[in-house]
Amino acid sequence: MNKPYIKLTVTLSVLLIIMSCKDISTEVKSWVDVDETSEVLGSYHILENDGIKVFLPEVFKRYSTAEYENVLDSLVSKKDFETEINRLKTLRELKGNFYIYFDDVTRSTFTVNTLPFMPLQKEDAQMLLGIVRQSNETMLKGTNLKFEKLKASYSSTTKLQVFKGVFKISNPKDNTETYQSNYFVSTDSKTFFIKLTTGYEVDFDPYFKKFIL
Repeated sequence: MNKPYIKLTVTLSVLLIIMSCKDISTEVKSWVDVDETSEVLGSYHILENDGIKVFLPEVFKRYSTAEYENVLDSLVSKKDFETEINRLKTLRELKGNFYIYFDDVTRSTFTVNTLPFMPLQKEDAQMLLGIVRQSNETMLKGTNLKFEKLKASYSSTTKLQVFKGVFKISNPKDNTETYQSNYFVSTDSKTFFIKLTTGYEVDFDPYFKKFIL
């Protein structure tokens, strides 16, 4: 596995808990309650530099890095703000393009990194999972935060390879949880990394399946 993948997986260990489930009313949870049988509603967003169309709930809006930083500055502590800014800096330094979307209702963040093309084999997926687990366990040492793998899967066709990992970070002190849905995707000529961070456990696959790659 080449260096871009290793550098990227390290960024998965950075935590930003910017919401508590109990602070958001059930009326605004419609998109996070979808499952495989649901009809998902939303709209397409063109990632103009890469010829990709992502399908997201209507509440997600595109942000520049500066706009996103301004939003975060009003939501999180100074320490968490600095942590997230450092994470964004790492992502922006990767070779490729970087896109940010934010839902200010559920305070969920969706990001896409395009990477140099590389076929994603099953053994690569297993290595990614191991690096993510090790990075998070190292970072959480000495804290009361708990990291847990919920799901990990790999699928492939002749044209598409996808590794998906879902993780939960719990804070028993204030009874909050953060969920990370991570997709590493390779197609015939493109490789990219998708990350959804939210305060709810979300089945994002119905949206992902609508992407035009």
